[in-house]
Amino acid sequence: MKSTLTFISTVLFISTLFLPTTFAEDYTLWKLPEGAKMRFGKGTTENIVGSTIYQFSPDSSQLVVFTSIGIWIYDVQTGKEIRLLTKHKVRWAGNTALSPDWQVFADLSNSSEKHEIKLWDLHTGELRTTFDNQDAWVNSVAFHPDGKMLASSDSKGAIRLWDIASGKHKHILTPHKIVDEVMFSPDGQTIMSRRNNDYQLWDVATGEFKISLDDPVTIDNMVFSHDGAYLLGANRSELRFWILIPEKLR
Repeated sequence: MKSTLTFISTVLFISTLFLPTTFAEDYTLWKLPEGAKMRFGKGTTENIVGSTIYQFSPDSSQLVVFTSIGIWIYDVQTGKEIRLLTKHKVRWAGNTALSPDWQVFADLSNSSEKHEIKLWDLHTGELRTTFDNQDAWVNSVAFHPDGKMLASSDSKGAIRLWDIASGKHKHILTPHKIVDEVMFSPDGQTIMSRRNNDYQLWDVATGEFKISLDDPVTIDNMVFSHDGAYLLGANRSELRFWILIPEKLR
């Protein structure tokens, strides 16, 4: 896993700025791999504690990096840092989601008294709005592809589909005792929930359950194809591939 993180850091050229000066100077001497154009930051992802999220802007001119020590936005053409938000820290990839239009990001705020989802302005760091998840610990969050809806999962097994404009629930789904992660299909018609190795697919428009996928093999990551017709799962040793045929999984 260590070599994989180093490879990602070199290819995407992302790293932390909070390093000793001597180490920060050394990175300029690192030889870029073949095909690489530039390097952002001053280190490797090994120096960032926790999960890291990279995402390009819709026009590919900027790159945002969510880390456990802050959020960076870089200019892709120059490699220069545009903005650094140190107030916001990511402890796990599922705790943060970026809107498709790159205007806001959502993160989770859990305490003994409150369980909330907060929407922040990506460019100013200011709070836009807060969704109250009442008495359940929020585990993950995801934006709908059209940016108008937000999905969250919690410790009581509920998936809430929020209308961002009104702040109200559109549907409340109850697939598992606990939901670890939620994910929308690229076409926005399906939402997938995960609890350990149990994956369930739901219809976004109606909130109805579609089908369940229970795999005996531990899957670390799942991803939809761009057209939403396929699912790909992976762990450290193998890939799993499923075909989504109208309301059926094969």
